[in-house]
Amino acid sequence: MKRYSNLMLGPSLAIALVLSPTPATADLPAEAVSLYDQGRFEEAAVLLEQIDAAGDADGPMLYRLAYCRRKSGDARSGKTQDRAREALESALSSATDLEIPFYLANTYENLGRKEDARRIAAEATAGLDQGDLNRPTTGSGMFQLGKLYADQALDEQAAEWYTQAVKALAEEGDLVGPYVRWASRFLAERAFRARDFESAQKYYTSLTEAGEGEQVDFDRLAVSRVRVGKYKQAASAWKQAELRKPADADRARYCGRLAKMASKLDALPGEAPSGKPWHQFAKDELQALMSELADQAKKTRTEVTEGEPLSEEDRVRLRARFEEIQPMFVAAALEYAIRGHSIREAAFFGGYAPLIFHPKDWRIPGDKVQRKKKRKKKKPTE
Repeated sequence: MKRYSNLMLGPSLAIALVLSPTPATADLPAEAVSLYDQGRFEEAAVLLEQIDAAGDADGPMLYRLAYCRRKSGDARSGKTQDRAREALESALSSATDLEIPFYLANTYENLGRKEDARRIAAEATAGLDQGDLNRPTTGSGMFQLGKLYADQALDEQAAEWYTQAVKALAEEGDLVGPYVRWASRFLAERAFRARDFESAQKYYTSLTEAGEGEQVDFDRLAVSRVRVGKYKQAASAWKQAELRKPADADRARYCGRLAKMASKLDALPGEAPSGKPWHQFAKDELQALMSELADQAKKTRTEVTEGEPLSEEDRVRLRARFEEIQPMFVAAALEYAIRGHSIREAAFFGGYAPLIFHPKDWRIPGDKVQRKKKRKKKKPTE
């Protein structure tokens, strides 16, 4: 067994290893891999440097070290990658599982050798089918197989193994690692393109909860949630999109307000007053309908003359009108927005932005805000 010097680990980590109840040297490679798989690249690099100095770094270890160095801006990453390539190429013929071809394909991809990466990936999956390579049993192994299929643009097979990988990694306790994030993004984007919004919101949720997510990811998460009727959660996602780029967040602010309104309504209609389903509306038709509904809402408020008290009968009648108009307006505006049209522009030029941002414009002047009362759970009878 090789001996590893604690001097290369830094003072705090060296002390931790000395105090460890188990021999640190025996678990060093496994610990380095674990840290790397968790995305803790700075910590992994410390151990990988030590393994390399001891002469124990094989191809996969050198690949990990090269990646860690590249992440930290270390100028040695290029030479380390070359060493990794040479080691991986030498070990390929004797590989028994997917690890060697996986890292070799990635190395070729990093070097811009796309055809070589595709060739290695194809040879690996063929070897798996022929029984020459062991089938993966861990979450990371399943991810590696999914990536090898993705390298060949075989999205169906890639999605199948990425799905299994995410599930297996979760069972193994990994909910936020790089493999989870990579696979979740692939699955989320694929589902979103296919309009499978239930799956899209599931995987975008996984992606964002893993600590990754740009403004567009939160926007797509929100759109997917609206499509499956999760309006409150959609508003939350648009709030996160707004926080990602506050200076460029008009869409997120407008959509978030609409989703919040939708969450407070009993339900949104699936079709316009004419009976025409929303998906059959063209852009200009939705614009016209939003303007018409906004005008109806404004006219309803103008029926109330300041200084003249309303009878309760009038209030009931006007409230009923608002209750009829608002869900239709919100449904039309959300349909318009989640298709990617600029709801801010439509609202600004249509003159109905206040209906999106001012809840009081949907109430009869003098009415108090009606808050939903929480129902108390009945105790079981004894």
